[in-house]
Amino acid sequence: PSFELDFTREMLHIDAKNYHCWQHRQLVLNHFKLWEGEVELTTILLEKDLRNNSAWNQRYYAIVNTTGFVRETMECEVGYAIQMIKKAPNNESAWNYLKGILSAADGLHQYPALKDDFEKMLCDGMDSPYLLSFLVDYYEEDLENNGVNEISFKRAKELCAQLSSDVDVIRKEYWDYMSRSLNSRFPVTWSS
Repeated sequence: PSFELDFTREMLHIDAKNYHCWQHRQLVLNHFKLWEGEVELTTILLEKDLRNNSAWNQRYYAIVNTTGFVRETMECEVGYAIQMIKKAPNNESAWNYLKGILSAADGLHQYPALKDDFEKMLCDGMDSPYLLSFLVDYYEEDLENNGVNEISFKRAKELCAQLSSDVDVIRKEYWDYMSRSLNSRFPVTWSS
C-alpha cells in the first residue's frame, strides 16, 4: 500500500487534478488506514496551485478521517483557509472549504470574530462574490439559530442587494430569490 501512495503522490505532482489518481489514492487510504501525512500532501499541492479543488476536497476528507473538526484542528484550518483566501479572494474552492469545515464544526454562526474580519475585508475593498455570499450565509444562520434580529436581517438583505445589482450580477435572479426567501422565512415587525 505504501508503494501505491508513493505512486499516486508522484502522479499528482505531474497532474494534481487527475480524478482517477485521487480516486485510487482514496481507495488505498481508506482500505489500509494510511492517513498520516495526507493533510501535509494537500498543503504541498495547494502551495503549487491554490485553486486545486481536488486538493481542497482531499484536505477535508483527510481531516474527517483523522482528527475530525476538533478545536485545535479548526483553529489551524480556519487560519489556513483565510491565508489562502487573502492570496486569491475569488478562489471559490477556498471559500467552499472554509464553509464546509465551519459547517462541520457547529456552524458559521459560532464564529462571530470571523464574520467581523470578513466585514472589515469588505469595507477595505475586497468585493469577492464569495466573501459577500459567505456573509449572507453567516447572517442567515444567525437568524435561524439565534432568532430574528433587525441587524442580521437587514445586513443579509443589503448583501443580497449588493450581490444582485453589483458584485454577482450574473446570478441576479438567485440573489433576488434569496432576498425574497429571507422575507418569507423571517417575518419582521420593523420596515426592511
